[in-house]
Amino acid sequence: MNAQTGQPAWQWTNRAANRMFSPAAVWPVATGGRAWIVSPDRYMTVIDTETGQNVWRFRDDAQWVRESLGMSEDSARVYAKTMQGNILAFRTDGHERQVAWQSPCNWDTRSALRLSQKKTAWYLLQGSLAW
Repeated sequence: MNAQTGQPAWQWTNRAANRMFSPAAVWPVATGGRAWIVSPDRYMTVIDTETGQNVWRFRDDAQWVRESLGMSEDSARVYAKTMQGNILAFRTDGHERQVAWQSPCNWDTRSALRLSQKKTAWYLLQGSLAW
């Protein structure tokens, strides 16, 4: 959004022809001039917020990211819950997908968790402490 005019600076689309790939509960996280999104088509996409162009876009057929994202307090990692019930941590400083670590948590696939890290504790914003 252009701050002076209020007009869109750019638009982004996943180019999916299937109308069932709606945004659902997709809340982006942003750092360093990049916006991170995951979507029902199981792609994770990093968008340059200045140009609207993809930095990278990836669909991992073994770890389906979908609707839950979070960011570390220092903005060095983006966290995504997978449909397999795991958490993946991605580095935010590269021009390609870099998995920093993954944790097998075995959460229910129906959970749409909002992830947040404060200091050393992880919180699931469904009301319970994970670790």
